[in-house]
Amino acid sequence: MNSLILVQSSSAASEAAFANSWETIASQCEYRVHRIAEFCHVSTRTLQRHFRRNYDTTISHWLREVRLEKARTMLRNATCIKAVAFDLGYKQPSHFTRDFKQRFGVPPKMWVLETRVELPLTQRRSAPVRVDRDVERNLADLFPQS
Repeated sequence: MNSLILVQSSSAASEAAFANSWETIASQCEYRVHRIAEFCHVSTRTLQRHFRRNYDTTISHWLREVRLEKARTMLRNATCIKAVAFDLGYKQPSHFTRDFKQRFGVPPKMWVLETRVELPLTQRRSAPVRVDRDVERNLADLFPQS
């Protein structure tokens, strides 16, 4: 029975297995608290208490973290940020962008650009704009207009 998942585990190995199981369950339940509770055959409130007592966090916070970590993995190969947002259960891409920026310091588009060119992830970068202007100046020097 799925409600056995709520039994507190004792060893570190079983804690890791529980965490992996919770992530799998969250994904199957489309990262929705009420669906996870239904899956475990408990009330939403019981699930909330379980997370607070055993993991010292709210299930909503935990789900947000899981989704955002999954987003980083998906964005490495994604062609569309909106598709990633919808695949992770966000109803609005703007909500996904806000959560992502709040968690990682940069919006998803900037994160994708920085990781694909293997630049270090920074909170705020103005370097790409300056680089573009430098390139324009160098091109103007190389190809003067007559």
